[in-house]
Amino acid sequence: MGSGELNNFKAHSEETMSQSKWTGEDLPSALRQMSRLRPTDRFHRSMHARLMGEQLAMVREGRKRRSAGWFNPVEVSWAARFGRGILVLPTARAWAAAAVVLVMAVAFGMFYSTQFEPHALRVANVYGNIVLKTEDSVRTGLIPGMAIPQGSTLITDEGALVDLTLSEDLTFEIVGATQMSFTSLPSRPWMKDTAIEIATGTLLVRSRNQADRKEFPLVVTTPQAVVEPVGTVFGVTVDPEEKTRVLVTEGKVLVEQREFNSLLFVRSGEYVQAIDGVSEMARLPIDRGSDPLCRVLDGFESREWADRMVMGHMPAQFVDRVPTVYLDIGPGHNPTRLERLMQPCDILTNIQHPQELWELLHDASYLVKLGIMHQKPAHLERSLNLIDQVLQSYSNEAYNMELMLWKASLHNALGKPQQALDDLEAALASPNIGHFKSLVYSAMAKIHEDMANVEQAKVFYGKVIKEGANSPEYELALQKVNSL
Repeated sequence: MGSGELNNFKAHSEETMSQSKWTGEDLPSALRQMSRLRPTDRFHRSMHARLMGEQLAMVREGRKRRSAGWFNPVEVSWAARFGRGILVLPTARAWAAAAVVLVMAVAFGMFYSTQFEPHALRVANVYGNIVLKTEDSVRTGLIPGMAIPQGSTLITDEGALVDLTLSEDLTFEIVGATQMSFTSLPSRPWMKDTAIEIATGTLLVRSRNQADRKEFPLVVTTPQAVVEPVGTVFGVTVDPEEKTRVLVTEGKVLVEQREFNSLLFVRSGEYVQAIDGVSEMARLPIDRGSDPLCRVLDGFESREWADRMVMGHMPAQFVDRVPTVYLDIGPGHNPTRLERLMQPCDILTNIQHPQELWELLHDASYLVKLGIMHQKPAHLERSLNLIDQVLQSYSNEAYNMELMLWKASLHNALGKPQQALDDLEAALASPNIGHFKSLVYSAMAKIHEDMANVEQAKVFYGKVIKEGANSPEYELALQKVNSL
């Protein structure tokens, strides 16, 4: 509402109330006339509602006092009514009261503008070490109810947990070591966007339908992505130097890859990653059993604050992996294992490991799926680099064999058969090769067959036969030996 509209609103209200002379039966009709004035600004809408409510309360109180014989109506200024509604006092004190109420109105207006700004991010609950940085100050020790000024930055330590509210329709939770800023979105000056900018860390968001939020739509930005919720519960994790991951458990969000401006809707039960240098994104199903972010999101609304606080203070989570479900399809004569191994595949491990290792394997798997979906060899190459990181930093005989099989399938898909054979030789040397030996021999035979090395192919198919008739690849090897 502009100043002209506000002055007209005041003047019309004064005239309407003056005509009613505060006498009983005409006042409700005057209030009805005032109610037709519809301020467009949120602040003045709230003041309009406050004024109307207090005036109606005065009507009831005035009738009571008039019936008692001592009611004496007093004309008071707009400022007095604005600050405290309608004042009913004996005439002798009217001017003094009006002056006092005028001061109260001014003070209330100043207090309201600084402490109860409708568009303000507020702390609801807080646990752990949090630093609030503004343009001119640095503060620690945040308390519930405190406003987070626009343009400020929140920095939390590992194990911290902070609940924030922007309105009844927008709530946030910061989990662990995170750096987040509350600002407007410079790239969209024509919109009054509420921008939550995450430099690093994890943020959970619950938002109602954005179509209903015309004044302050929400946008979450990261170094790699812009995320716009469309009525949803979702989580965002940010590695500032590499990727942004968005996981949705309710509703849907629109994710934009900032570097290449690619767009993708992500719906409930799906996740997507925006990766530096990768133009494509892919929607993939959430692994609810092992995904750390999914487990935190599942309890975002259901857990009490005390339970969330305990979870936020827990050390790095360990994740259960399903043992070799991709290749270990059970006993019997079935060539499916070999078909799967000859294509890039998602080989899982049967151990518990820290979240950092889980993320490396998860990202490698994501890039494989992305590469197959978009026919991009570069994505498979990046997946190979991640597997090498795991083998260098987290080498363990419990799963090294599976990772070597994974590398072999990727090298084969990239048209590098000799490197695939080297990976398979390394897998054979693993003490955990077990009943996968016949599978590895079959894969080596198939690669030699594709390279037109028929004699070498027969040698390895013969090794499969020597492994025994219980091998899933036994019948396939017999057929190949007889047909080559």
